[in-house]
Amino acid sequence: MDQATANRLSVKHPENSLRQNLMEQVGLSPAQADVSLEIFLSWARVNFSTCRPTGQIVRTAVSADEPAGKPLCHCQTREVNLTVDHRRDADIQHRHGTVALRKAKVLRLSWEAYEQGALLSYEDLASILVMDRSSIKRFVSDLRQMGFVVPTRGALKDMGRAPSHKEPIGRLLCRGYVYTEICAITGHTEGSIERYALDLGRVIALRDLGAAPNDIRIVADLSESAVSIYLSLYEQHNTDEFRPHLDTLKRRFEASDGSMGSGRYASRPAGPSAIERMRDNDFCRATSRSLQQDLAITEPVADLVAGKVAALAEQTFAPGERLEPGQTVMLVDSVASAPKLSGNKSQGRPLVPVVLSPWTADKLDIWSSQRSMKDKRALIADALAREARQQGGTMTVTCLAVLLGTSASVLAEALAGLRQQQQDPTPIKGITEDAGATLTHKEVICDLHDQGFTPPEISVITLHAPESRDRYLKTNLRVETLVKILEGIPDDMEPAPSGEKELTAKRDLLSHQPERLTRARS
Repeated sequence: MDQATANRLSVKHPENSLRQNLMEQVGLSPAQADVSLEIFLSWARVNFSTCRPTGQIVRTAVSADEPAGKPLCHCQTREVNLTVDHRRDADIQHRHGTVALRKAKVLRLSWEAYEQGALLSYEDLASILVMDRSSIKRFVSDLRQMGFVVPTRGALKDMGRAPSHKEPIGRLLCRGYVYTEICAITGHTEGSIERYALDLGRVIALRDLGAAPNDIRIVADLSESAVSIYLSLYEQHNTDEFRPHLDTLKRRFEASDGSMGSGRYASRPAGPSAIERMRDNDFCRATSRSLQQDLAITEPVADLVAGKVAALAEQTFAPGERLEPGQTVMLVDSVASAPKLSGNKSQGRPLVPVVLSPWTADKLDIWSSQRSMKDKRALIADALAREARQQGGTMTVTCLAVLLGTSASVLAEALAGLRQQQQDPTPIKGITEDAGATLTHKEVICDLHDQGFTPPEISVITLHAPESRDRYLKTNLRVETLVKILEGIPDDMEPAPSGEKELTAKRDLLSHQPERLTRARS
């Protein structure tokens, strides 16, 4: 089929008719019409799909953002998926009876709607479960007396703030319910329940060590309200009847010698590899980010326009016209964005194209010299980083390692050796933005804070953004508080979320500064 025929058939497609109406009757641009069409098709798939999981229905409910007292006809609504027949329902009915099953359904449906941004009323629940409103009201009252929060529309507006998931799930965990039972009762996924179990186990372990509530907040990195809820559950269930269940939650956080164990922190999800990041940072993504910043348009519209611009550029400009043999073009993070974005994820940072020369004559001379392989890699990486810097970009050790065919750790060691011979260090991201694994800047920031410098003064002295500065100070405070709770620094101290190397270095930093260790213990 030729292109002209394909274009004519595309115009005749039913979706294109809706697209034309959006442009002509609503006044949308072609790109906005395309994105709006995708949103509508996604909505249609949710509401009219036959692939919905068994036992689920679609129900329209009032949005959780709508205030009380607003006429229902003027309220924004949402479509939510509700599980009216869970695989555990038959087991609940067999073990606890029909009334218990109905209460479990009321609790599950209410939380499922709330998780999707909507609230069910007594009227909604009565209609779904084919019951009268008085029975629903009685079930909700019974559930609240049992300590559960039922997020119905009336209850939520009466409470004045969003209900916490922590208390009902934590209560079930403290009473020995297994995850499948909690899923059936609350409508939460096992992943959500696991997060609450990790936090609750962390608080139990710290409380058993005698930690004060504020110390628990610092070490566990939880809010005051979360710590208050978990401590309340701890006090209620720290009895002979429920203590074995508390020990089960605590076990992953307690080693055989009584020190904190490896399970107290949730694992950090693995990010994209260096090659994946380099592949994603293409001309299309750079164009999309520029459109979002300069024209203030949404990401889906910017991505759509950027794709068309990239396709046009590929047809218009022949590749390789500006490159010499041995050169290549890469899209890297912009240097100009560093002051306000340093320390944050690079996903949304502007990208700039830079021409690098990893295989030109001067680099080949270095490769063929009599220097050690370590020195060769360091010199070439240093030259490439400076080339990118001169063109407004900043390179990372990982990116340079990919170009040179080595590992990031090997290259980092080589650059560290070269840095001892330099007056001006290699301008990589880890040095210019303190985004690497070294602790040089972190130690300086902590020392300045101990000497009484104010946070704004520390930012001026170290050229750090407030977010980066406060992140290091907060992590250092967590380590000091943990040392106070444990009354020392255990040799087998497990890594915190900031990484094993960083925690080891911070532990050594405390060990070599007696006055800081003394203050932490006091």
